[in-house]
Amino acid sequence: MTKKDIRKHIKDSLKQDFKFDLVLIQIGFMFEAIEEDATFLCDNFDCQLQGGGKFVSYEITGFPVSGLDKYKQDLDSMNIEYCIVEQMKDSSSGPNGSGPGGGTQRVVTFSTVSGPEGLMF
Repeated sequence: MTKKDIRKHIKDSLKQDFKFDLVLIQIGFMFEAIEEDATFLCDNFDCQLQGGGKFVSYEITGFPVSGLDKYKQDLDSMNIEYCIVEQMKDSSSGPNGSGPGGGTQRVVTFSTVSGPEGLMF
C-alpha cells in the first residue's frame, strides 16, 4: 500500500467504524488530513488545500507535528469527534527499520470516542 493509499485507508476505516468528524494522520513531520477533513481544516484554520491533481487524486492539507497541542485545543472547543493517528517505529522490524514490519506503524493515540485508541495500521 502506498503512502497516499494508507491515508485514505486509515481515514475511511476510522470514519466508518467510529463515526469521526475528523481524522488527523501523522506522515513524517506533519499531521495530514484528506478529502472532507482537509476542507474542514482549511475552512476553520490557517491551512492551504493541495492535491487533487497528478500526484494525489484527493485534496490534502496539514500542519507540523509541533502544532498538535494548539490544534487539539481548538478542536476540543469546537465539540467535534476526532482522532489522532501517530507514526511509530515498528518494534517487529530490525534495528534500522528493516525487516518484515517495514519500519513504521500508525497507531490511534488520541480519540474523543472510546474504543479506537491503540488500533494499528
